[in-house]
Amino acid sequence: MQIFTVFASADALYDEPNDTLFFRQWYYDATKAYAYRNNNITGKGVKVGIIDSGLTKNFKSFHDFEGVDVQTGINVCALIDNNEERLYNTEDSGHHGTNVTSVICAKADNDYGIAGLTDGCTIIPYKIEDFESLANKGGALILAIELAYRDGCDVVNISQGDTNRSYKLDQVINKAVQNGMIIVAAAGNEGKKGNDLGYPAACDNVIGVGGLEPDCQEEEIDIDLPETCNDINLKYAYPKETIRNLADNAYSKYSTSTANESVFVSAPGTNITLPCITDRVTQEWTSGSGTSYATPIVTSAAIGAKQMRPYIDVDMFKEILIATSTDLDAEGYDINTGYGMVNFEKIYEYVSQMPLTAPERTPEVTVDYENGKLINFCPNREYTINGVNIGTPEYDDSILGIGKNIGGNIDIPEEWYGTTIEIVKKASSDAYTDSEPQLLEIPAQPEPPTIEVAIDYANERLLGLDNNKEYTVNGETVELETFVYPTTGTGLEIADDWFGNTIEIEIKGTDVSTNVEIPARKSAPIIDVQNDNSVKFSSDILFKEENAATWNRTTAGNIITLKPGKTYVFKIPYTENSFASEIRQITVQFPETQYNIETSIEYDPDTGECTYSAVNNTIWTTDVTGIIAVYAQNGVLKHLETVSAIPAEGINKKLNFALTDGDTVKWLVWDSLESMKPKEKVKLSEYNIKLKEATNT
Repeated sequence: MQIFTVFASADALYDEPNDTLFFRQWYYDATKAYAYRNNNITGKGVKVGIIDSGLTKNFKSFHDFEGVDVQTGINVCALIDNNEERLYNTEDSGHHGTNVTSVICAKADNDYGIAGLTDGCTIIPYKIEDFESLANKGGALILAIELAYRDGCDVVNISQGDTNRSYKLDQVINKAVQNGMIIVAAAGNEGKKGNDLGYPAACDNVIGVGGLEPDCQEEEIDIDLPETCNDINLKYAYPKETIRNLADNAYSKYSTSTANESVFVSAPGTNITLPCITDRVTQEWTSGSGTSYATPIVTSAAIGAKQMRPYIDVDMFKEILIATSTDLDAEGYDINTGYGMVNFEKIYEYVSQMPLTAPERTPEVTVDYENGKLINFCPNREYTINGVNIGTPEYDDSILGIGKNIGGNIDIPEEWYGTTIEIVKKASSDAYTDSEPQLLEIPAQPEPPTIEVAIDYANERLLGLDNNKEYTVNGETVELETFVYPTTGTGLEIADDWFGNTIEIEIKGTDVSTNVEIPARKSAPIIDVQNDNSVKFSSDILFKEENAATWNRTTAGNIITLKPGKTYVFKIPYTENSFASEIRQITVQFPETQYNIETSIEYDPDTGECTYSAVNNTIWTTDVTGIIAVYAQNGVLKHLETVSAIPAEGINKKLNFALTDGDTVKWLVWDSLESMKPKEKVKLSEYNIKLKEATNT
């Protein structure tokens, strides 16, 4: 004999299933789920996707899914990994997915285990946790929702989530619900500290679920329990004879259930009896708590509503929950329990009053201009366009998991361009009527892309290319550049080997191309430098010193003088239809003409002293044994250096001077020095004295 905590209540209002552990399923009575059982609402005909860690249908003696319609699912992680061997291996990587699924559809009335709330539904597992995979869980979740949408799931349970939200997640959810899918997700187990919203529970088109626990007086009684249950350790247990009708206010938020706007509605989430799928223990059953196990209870409520009225979508189901949930906390909505605890009995009564049929949702087809297609047709639905049945558009698996708009697509025939078409979704069952028509305007077919290129002769670029496209030139990919001079734009610099040739430009990935003839550059100009370093031009010329930034322009007939020792570059300027010429480079040499250095010499024959004065008034003096030499740099007199002796008389003699240009020494002779008077300054030019080049003798 064992002692368990129980709660006093009234007599059972329904024929209980014979499952051996049904008496532990306290949430049946808390949510009045017997209303579904009493009215044969089992989920028959409703397709349910379970996005979780997988599903183990049989484990040791566990067999509570026998007789349940479980279809082949997808190992989403293997799909991401391109691992075909594991693609359909959806065995539970732990136990979580199996536990969640058992709450929804463990076989009822099989004299074993627990009774699922809606065991007549069809289950498709989508495994997004796999220890053998490195696949990103967030990416796997998005792909799993897309797969469930493609497979036509009516309801999807996601007892997973975190605080990360993505545009792709919102996009795929918003698209999936357009086909009437209802997505139910766990709000999380962060308690009062859970300030961050949980996703996907907090997404606009998702039902976020919080967890509840009983909150009433406890009473201890002695009961006999079946031996098969000895391994279960529960805080709250209900033997088969216990009366279960707790008052509506006898529940409170589960202590760790997240309290924020992720919670739309609540359901029991503590001490949920679950199969024990592990080799680490020998027991078959255990218990678990958390919003993960509250979520499948709300999912079952949605499954039943879908069975009764297949046209119910997420917006309608939200309205149903708002109208029927048992208010537990503050009146109306609160962040602890949302709109209250899900109430199967009231849902059944509410949905029973809804019309038997409703129109299909109006299509939301869009135009894919790039590929010439109509996209976003719902999978597994037939359509008419302009009154003609087009059947079920093909679903494009190639876009799975990449966040694009998902759905079927068809090619746009030529006759639809430039018209408005009428798209109708056909009734998919007796519960539907045809949708209201969608009027979709398809613009006239755009002209095929062309390549129109202009040559910028000034900057040697090709202009007119679209910076939103990629191009190849002669089969090689090229990169466009952005420039700001002379005008802002995009261009392609002309490569050296294109000049004088015809090139082929192609829009990458298309068959659109054009040939462009690139003229050759003109030959470099001929530059004739005269002895005086002057140049006379016969045509317009651009020139500059070799390292200068700016070009100078001179016109035909102009004469310029170049500086000795400098290197210059010259080219013929561009015109409206020709490039600038090749460049001519010239280095200007120092002149080898006579030097005219104006000086004066003062000679004293009595003392033999000779004084030499340069034009800059610098004076050097030497005695009769001294030597006078002149240094010049670039033709400018600088200073003296000894080279040869000067005779004392200084009459009719030669004075030798050395004139240097860099490291080169040139010997010069001053001739015909005549009639030099003592202490008299004379200018050599007055005596017709010239500088001559001489040998060093």
